[in-house]
Amino acid sequence: MRSFFRNYIIDAILIIVLGVFMLVRPFQAIEYMLRIIGIVLLIFGIVKIVVFITGKEERDVIRLLIGIVQVTAGAFLLVKPSQFVGIYSWTWGIVIAYGAIVSLVELIRIRKFDVALFTPAIIMALATLVLAVIVILKPAMFSAWATQIIGVSLIVEGLSMILALSRYRG
Repeated sequence: MRSFFRNYIIDAILIIVLGVFMLVRPFQAIEYMLRIIGIVLLIFGIVKIVVFITGKEERDVIRLLIGIVQVTAGAFLLVKPSQFVGIYSWTWGIVIAYGAIVSLVELIRIRKFDVALFTPAIIMALATLVLAVIVILKPAMFSAWATQIIGVSLIVEGLSMILALSRYRG
């Protein structure tokens, strides 16, 4: 039982440290995460290519192509992770803008049915559209905010783990 408590407290402390790092250094946290993903992609891609070359499994050209794409993407993530941050955020900006525009169109179509809810809903849709424009124009800023929000969540999670453990040990 002592090892459980020790491991639980170590997990909580590591979660808090990770959260603080994400909160204080969001861009570095994103780049480290992308590099880790790059390493995983490289390993998976190399395994697929080696399996194809050695003929350990049925030679599937599609798997070979997927392996080549994984190696290429993994290498790119290792060398230039910052390039992916902007693309990722920009894509989310487009998705958010699309949702906001659809909401605005639908609200305009149904405004005659429920006037009381129309004004707050239109304000929220317009605010969402403004957020989308910010995300599209400033993708790095969006990535930093999202990373910092996750960092705060991790800090809260780690602290709640410690609190729960202290109450249990009581």
